Amino acid sequence: MIVTPQLRSAAASRWLVSGFRSEHHLTGLIAFAFLLILLPQTLRAEPSLPLAIRNTAPAGLLFGVTPFRSEQRGLRIAIDNGNIFTGSNRRGVETVFDGETTIATLSWNHVFKESGSGLWSIGIEAPWIRHGGGVLDGFIEGYHDTFGFPDGGRDRVPRDRLLYRIVEGGITRLHLDASARGIGDLRVRVGREFLAQPDRRFSIHGAIELPTGEVDKITGSGGTDVALWAEYRRTGLLGFERLGISAMAGGVVPGESELLRGDPVDVIPIGHFGIQYRVSDRVELLAQTDGLGASYDIASDVLGRAAVQGTLGGRIRVWKSLWLDLAVVEDLVSDSTPDVIFHLSLGMRGQ
Repeated sequence: MIVTPQLRSAAASRWLVSGFRSEHHLTGLIAFAFLLILLPQTLRAEPSLPLAIRNTAPAGLLFGVTPFRSEQRGLRIAIDNGNIFTGSNRRGVETVFDGETTIATLSWNHVFKESGSGLWSIGIEAPWIRHGGGVLDGFIEGYHDTFGFPDGGRDRVPRDRLLYRIVEGGITRLHLDASARGIGDLRVRVGREFLAQPDRRFSIHGAIELPTGEVDKITGSGGTDVALWAEYRRTGLLGFERLGISAMAGGVVPGESELLRGDPVDVIPIGHFGIQYRVSDRVELLAQTDGLGASYDIASDVLGRAAVQGTLGGRIRVWKSLWLDLAVVEDLVSDSTPDVIFHLSLGMRGQ
């Protein structure tokens, strides 16, 4: 039988559907991407954008430590659904985070035409947040059982429970055990690109996060956060046209919060490193790590420790400059981020 590009595309689509219907979401995504390697390719040169992952953990929403991410232009809608089960009880600070949080983010970014002062961009980001018991507990427990991973005591509490609680010195600072939803903290960003060559980009960005969410509903931090960071992206690394990298480093100055008596950190460091592999002109594979420092100087493994998230995903061009991102995010080093986050976004790419 002669295998045509049309047959390969149909086979790839069947792999994707079957992969996402099974428990092995990531396996289906990777299989789909590798099948598309066989399709005709016309590679582009400009560096890729990293995945715009959000930290859906309550700590990230309460203390404004979610790393900011810039976009190039146009509208983007993203959905991050994270499941967390963690807790600690140290030196009078008891923390329990057990639940599922969904963040739907609508963002708009604009790049101005290049002038003598460089390439400027602005952006605005509006999140809608929902906390609930969720539906992923059974899937996660089954995954842990299948591969022999520890479940951290998940089997000792009811499935799909919602309980976000912080008790400090015997005083309940936060208690949420019923579904809550609302607008999150609004973000405004401005950036300037200092290097804009075909195979590499360097830019510096500043942003402010306004307290439009509500602390009681865990949809906002209650303070005004300010961030400054630098980004570098490059393609054609080590002579490989398909291979690219991205890096980011900066800091967030969190606003005042009256939720805890501990001392807030003056500057929260944030960082990112990612690798992108361009399979074809319409498919990319991405792997990245996103890290952030502790936001509070407090005796809590959940609230007072740095965190690193690891992400594997793919990017598919749906139509012209419209791209679909799919990714799975895992916590790597601490209890301050969700056990797993499923990410989906649809938006514009390119300039």
